[in-house]
Amino acid sequence: KKFEAKYYFIANPDLVFMENQPDTVARLYKFMEDNPKIGIVAPRLVLKSGVTQPSCMRFPRFFDQPIYRLGLHKKYEWARRRVEWLLMKDFDHTKSQPIDWATGAAFFVRGDMLKKVGFFDERYFMYFEDCDLCRTFWSRGWPVYYKGDIVIQHGHERASAKVPGLKSILLNPLTRIHLKSLVKYAWKWRGRN
Repeated sequence: KKFEAKYYFIANPDLVFMENQPDTVARLYKFMEDNPKIGIVAPRLVLKSGVTQPSCMRFPRFFDQPIYRLGLHKKYEWARRRVEWLLMKDFDHTKSQPIDWATGAAFFVRGDMLKKVGFFDERYFMYFEDCDLCRTFWSRGWPVYYKGDIVIQHGHERASAKVPGLKSILLNPLTRIHLKSLVKYAWKWRGRN
């Protein structure tokens, strides 16, 4: 908030720029310059193994996260379909197109639009702040876009998912923070799914 900028590159510290794409930030910048109505653009994230990380998703409904967290998608077909829909398994991650939201691990945001919405909603300590920001941008008519041809490696730890199932609520404080953020997000956007 202290610095005025035309664009902000929101990035986790565990990102690694690809040697074969040394112009990543310049390409994100050019995309935004060429598309002045787009509010946020996100690159494709890949894991160290080279596998594409699910980093663009559909807006969740309240029970989507518990279905995923409790591992119900591993036991029940209806839950598997729901999680696959949420994580956009039907989406070609090599293509560039509008998306509901992108993980805040890496996205390029238009500065004037970010300032108008007040940056990230500070009610979220961690988790869902990226989803909320993207939803806020969409609610203002500013699309969120995914660029499948711009690739960054992400060290993706998923610290809140280290302990699976119900045990995680008791044993992992990050899971509890994640669930608190889910409740805040669901309350803020209630009735708008």
